[in-house]
Amino acid sequence: MTGLRQWEGRRGNRSAKVILLGESGVGKTSIFRRLKDGTFSGETTVTVGGEDQYDWEYREGETAVTLRIHDTASREKKFGLGPSYYHGTSAVVLVYDVNQAGTFEYMSDWFEMAKNSATLNAHYFLVGNKNDLRIKVNQEKVDDFIRTINTDREYIREDWFFSVSCKTGDGVREAFEKIARVINADPWPPQPEPVIVPHEVKNEKSRRKCCRTA
Repeated sequence: MTGLRQWEGRRGNRSAKVILLGESGVGKTSIFRRLKDGTFSGETTVTVGGEDQYDWEYREGETAVTLRIHDTASREKKFGLGPSYYHGTSAVVLVYDVNQAGTFEYMSDWFEMAKNSATLNAHYFLVGNKNDLRIKVNQEKVDDFIRTINTDREYIREDWFFSVSCKTGDGVREAFEKIARVINADPWPPQPEPVIVPHEVKNEKSRRKCCRTA
């Protein structure tokens, strides 16, 4: 693993970590299961333990991209996710429930936590789940959120927002296909993150000391 992302195999065969974030009950695990098994269960269960992981492969011509999708496995409490959940992340998928406006209000909190903990150059995607229900988060709010977080840089592009339904499967596969294509377009090999070397300050002090006159 590099300091930026996890890549495996020859050019055109890549493996990248993708994490799901959002409030409890927004359907992260249901999206995970839709991708993994192609199924949906209306029952809400609590899984105790570490996060669940599934390798989902996307192919386009001779290119194969494996998304290592991580689900919190019901550890949705904002301060219950350890650094290992964010480590080595290529893509952060922020999920909210379109039928529960309150879950959207926490998107900024989840984004800030990911921004402070995930890989510096990770990609960010926004998913409005349960579009088979009445939509209570209008497009204007979504656009305002994207505009606000893009103040420093373009974290989420307009076409990186997806409206999906974990129940019907609408838009789920298409969303993750898009994520795979975005990751596949990243530079090869991945560029390392900038590293601040502490001893540079020490060397500067030594240089000033040696240059003093008696």
